Amino acid sequence: MYPTASPQPQISGVVINSEISKVLQDLDPNYISHIKKAIDSSVLGILKPVIERSVTIALITTREIVLKDFALDPNGSKLLEAANQMVQCLAGSLAMVTCREPLRMNMNNQLKEVLKKYEIPQKELEQIMKAISNENLDIGSTYIQKSVISKARQRVSEDAAIREALEKRAVKGQAALGYNTPKQLPESLRPKKEGLSNAELEVYKELNRVLKENTTSSIADLVIQGEPEPKGKFKITDSLQALHTALEGEPVHPETVAAALAKAKQDIQEIERFPKVLNQVAREVFQHFVKLMGEEKAAKEKGRVYLQLLLIISECYETLPSLIADQLMKSCPEEVKYNYDLVSTLFQNSLVNIAIYDKELSLALHNISVMSPASADNLITFVSLLVLNLVLSEKILQPSQLTSTFMELNSIQKTSKAQENVAFMSMLSNLSSTDKNPKAVASQLFEEWVTLNQDQSQEQLQSYFVKLTLHLSAEDRFVTFFAVALDAAVQQALFSTAGNDAVVQNYPDRLNFRLIDSILKLLFTLLPYKLQMCSKYFSNFMHALATSIKADHNGRPLQFNQRPYYRFFIIILQSLKKPEFKMLPHSEMLQFIAFALHELAPRQCPGFAFAWLDLVSHRNFMPDLLRAKSDDKYLYGRFMLLLNDMYEFIRSLLAPADQSGISNLALYLESVLRITLILLHDFPDYLVQHYFELLFRLPEQCVQLRNVILSAVPGNVKLTNPRSGVHLSLIHICRCRRIERCRSRWSPYH
Repeated sequence: MYPTASPQPQISGVVINSEISKVLQDLDPNYISHIKKAIDSSVLGILKPVIERSVTIALITTREIVLKDFALDPNGSKLLEAANQMVQCLAGSLAMVTCREPLRMNMNNQLKEVLKKYEIPQKELEQIMKAISNENLDIGSTYIQKSVISKARQRVSEDAAIREALEKRAVKGQAALGYNTPKQLPESLRPKKEGLSNAELEVYKELNRVLKENTTSSIADLVIQGEPEPKGKFKITDSLQALHTALEGEPVHPETVAAALAKAKQDIQEIERFPKVLNQVAREVFQHFVKLMGEEKAAKEKGRVYLQLLLIISECYETLPSLIADQLMKSCPEEVKYNYDLVSTLFQNSLVNIAIYDKELSLALHNISVMSPASADNLITFVSLLVLNLVLSEKILQPSQLTSTFMELNSIQKTSKAQENVAFMSMLSNLSSTDKNPKAVASQLFEEWVTLNQDQSQEQLQSYFVKLTLHLSAEDRFVTFFAVALDAAVQQALFSTAGNDAVVQNYPDRLNFRLIDSILKLLFTLLPYKLQMCSKYFSNFMHALATSIKADHNGRPLQFNQRPYYRFFIIILQSLKKPEFKMLPHSEMLQFIAFALHELAPRQCPGFAFAWLDLVSHRNFMPDLLRAKSDDKYLYGRFMLLLNDMYEFIRSLLAPADQSGISNLALYLESVLRITLILLHDFPDYLVQHYFELLFRLPEQCVQLRNVILSAVPGNVKLTNPRSGVHLSLIHICRCRRIERCRSRWSPYH
């Protein structure tokens, strides 16, 4: 059997404006057929290469992503559905991007061949060609996109790798599944045994929704020759009119309404193939529903009839929840938009796209400062009722589904508009009703995180972080939470064994850092999650860490162990260099670390002195501070405080009143000398500019240290070798005439 040739594109509905049509009509009564033929030829000329290029690229991308995402999922139909959704969106979008300019050029060439026989002046000919091609470019592009999508779906089902994956799931089952994960693939992108979560599956559905929104209207407007007109369009108009009449009558007869509703359902099913008509019907029905639900009780009962009609439409029109969410937040007045009864009814019947609604509601909360007092009060009251009832009481919505809204609620809770609203304060009271004992709540939240950290899913994490950010909205709660967590982690590290008895016997000094690592993972998961609060959260954490160290050191100075706290700092410094945390404010975080180390200076916490020296000179800390701009008082100048702390501790140890010092004084002095030599070798300019203040901090007995500082030479000055035989004279060495800038602060010495 021979393969049939692919049908030639025959696009009716070609657009020609009236002025051009009048000119061409006078020259040739059959001009329209020639122009249609030219447009068909222009589409045919680029159709094959666009299909081949777009489908090939989309298929390769889809194959790799889908086979990775569903590598451990035994459901083959889910894999195929996701592949179809992704390849359609990618191929269709790529086709629209790549075909427009080639199609425009092809149209101009084809139209030029058709119109040149009419002997039109060159200037007018170019204007006519440009106008016709511009008016019909979208029609041709949409036809190409539709052809590409059709071919892409066909190629997915024929792809060898996807077919093999489907056959493996159908024949061999779960035992045959596996995936060679590349080592460089981040943990969050690796296949999971439980498969994709609902939130991750929504990404594929969102691709399908985006494609439909971008193409539905244009494809519905594109009439291909031989495609029937939607006869149901007129029937549904009559059915809706009959339903309106039945509901407006007094009294309302339930039998008449039921018959009209059944007829409307039948007509809606007939127009299922015509998304544009369905869109118009859905908008009209939604408008009637909104109008009746905003009136008295009797009218609301009529509104529920239109609710039933919306549910019928949703069965054959997948994008209805997105349409309703968009219409509700963008087109409806405030008395409708913030009508709790109306909105809750829509949510209870799953007629609102929660992601779109969350985005629009959070945007409204973000702009609350520019609203009138009455509008702001209505919005806060509405959101408070929504959270109290649909989230906390009825649990129709999960906190993770309204993440953006909760983030904005955190931001506005201290404003006067929010604090004066009774419903809002009631909501906060319900949210924080368990916070009467902050330490108990903090302990409970930390235990929940430790459990989630061992066996976590994306939905559980989102729900946990919404709950946690609400709890941490007050600074005292934040410090309390991490103080409780730090205490539990340090206690486990010091007094709980890590590993089996054999390991403990061989390594008696080994500490259990499991909870410490869990706290740090929580911190570096929370910071990107709440990026706008990142600096505040990190500052409070470093303050809690410094406070915890000082309390532990002062409480048991002889038994103090610096190793658990050292691990906190060292993991933080290492994490700041990881690529996944590039979005964090690196300079501000270094500033907070420097301030915490300043609070933990050796004079304040001698038991932490050696860990402190190692952290101050760490390769991820000291170079970044010293390479900051010289006028940056928060980084470049912050390191000066740490050097002063380092040298002042030597002065206090060598003071006559404290000759005993510490047993490891020689080791401390050697460590300080090493750090100073690193500065001399890598950052001599810093010593040159600050030598006066550094010498002032050092005691006179430290001759070697003082000589190291005084031997610093600016990096751009090359010293002359005295053995080179060159006649040395200060007059001939011009660099000696330049006075280096001194950055020391003189005021403390007066």
